[in-house]
Amino acid sequence: MTVDEDFSACDPVLRAARPVLDAASTQLVDTGLALLLTDAESRIIAGVYGGAHVERSIDSTGAVRGSHMGEDAVGTTALGTPVETRSSITVNGDEHFLELYKHLSCHGEPIVHPTTRRLEGILCMTEVAGTVNPLFRSYVERLVSDITSRLLDTTRASHRAVLDAFHRTCTRRDVAVVGVGDDVCLTNDLATALLDQSDLGALKAFAVGAGTLPEEMLTAAGLPVSVAGTRVPGAPNAAVFTLIPAAPSHHPVPRGSAAHGRSPVLFDAPSFDSGSALHARSLAVSGESGTGRTTYAAAATSGLQTQHVDIPRRIAAGERLDLPSVAARARSDRGAVIVDGVDLLAGTDLSVVRQLMVDRQVPVVLVSGPTAHLRPEVASVVSLCDDRAVLAPVRHRTNRIAALAAHFIGPDTTCSPGAIDALMAHDWPANLTELDRALDAARTHAADRGSPHHVDVADLPAQYRQSSKTSTLSVRERSERDAIVDVLDRCRGNKVHAARELDVSRSTLYARIRALGIEA
Repeated sequence: MTVDEDFSACDPVLRAARPVLDAASTQLVDTGLALLLTDAESRIIAGVYGGAHVERSIDSTGAVRGSHMGEDAVGTTALGTPVETRSSITVNGDEHFLELYKHLSCHGEPIVHPTTRRLEGILCMTEVAGTVNPLFRSYVERLVSDITSRLLDTTRASHRAVLDAFHRTCTRRDVAVVGVGDDVCLTNDLATALLDQSDLGALKAFAVGAGTLPEEMLTAAGLPVSVAGTRVPGAPNAAVFTLIPAAPSHHPVPRGSAAHGRSPVLFDAPSFDSGSALHARSLAVSGESGTGRTTYAAAATSGLQTQHVDIPRRIAAGERLDLPSVAARARSDRGAVIVDGVDLLAGTDLSVVRQLMVDRQVPVVLVSGPTAHLRPEVASVVSLCDDRAVLAPVRHRTNRIAALAAHFIGPDTTCSPGAIDALMAHDWPANLTELDRALDAARTHAADRGSPHHVDVADLPAQYRQSSKTSTLSVRERSERDAIVDVLDRCRGNKVHAARELDVSRSTLYARIRALGIEA
């Protein structure tokens, strides 16, 4: 008999099931039976095995801790199907969809939270046999009943802890206080006035662990607030936050305002001084693609006639670059030159840009990718700029996700806390461009289902629906992920060789690759 369980995980159903599975493990010794526990997303999080034979038989199918057993991935099973039906199911050997599982017979019971009615997971009893023992059902039902009772007790204790911490913090009327935990959210009057559902979703994501809590965040209405948070002892994924409105140096920008305005939501207002006619200044705007570099450059030169040279567009269109003529027009108009994509230039064109910087006859703004990635000849030109603005990628701006979502989604539409939580869990490799497209698709989906003014997590495209809770790996899981990635690199992506080096079966390696989000 073995128990395979990740005790570092913080899933409520795992905490509630832990003593129940411990007791069951003594009852199943040498029976040839096994119990498998999944979370609400069909990921195996614990297992109890009544003998080495049944453990090896189950492991050989790839049904190991961390593997995804959803019906969409493995077909009909007693682990995945109850997630879809929310009812118990018995699956005899030949009734499995995949040949891989047909030597096993199983009975699965859904674990539904007694107060929220939310599906928390599945408990499945399995044996190596052609048909299920009829006694399985009553035994698994009793175990599930014990687990749901413990879920209820844990929820009550957790809610009391959050409530007590919230009341201890509510001592000043000029401080907004928010207490969040599993299925609970408390706000005082000032927090209710300052924050909307999107902001609460962002705070809940920080409580779960989606990034480091910033010292300042921007609300969905564009109001900067200083923020501090304290975790609630004895209550998982719970924290109490205090927020103090800052005195803004600008007016909050309405949702859906033009992307080319001086929006404090997209970035802090540029403070570029273009200099005098005899001593023009220059600005370098750098950052990853999609971070708003072009918008920032336009805002920095607002009020000036600008000659905007869009290098990527001109290259794609096959147009000839004539930078000397551009500089001449800028001098004639007493305007500025924006070279958007300076890192794509070389040779003579790059020399012309350098001369523009040296002559100082017109203000120049150079837009490029991250400075660390610039070619030496480009970096030598960019380094001549008087001022620099580095735009952070969206994944480093989680304190503004709610505000960014409100900015892109429009003035009459809101995002649910769950949607904001999911947005904060994504890395956004294409940054603001990707976020804008994802929210545009979500807004369309919400309108199609008859809810044009409210976007929920189900409205987001499928690849953006993962919550911060499932995206946050434990220390143990991160170490395991790093080890697998290192071995895969050494084996040049060959999973057969990697499995041999790790001393695991290929099916186990495939399951861990999926569970740990490894792209291989």
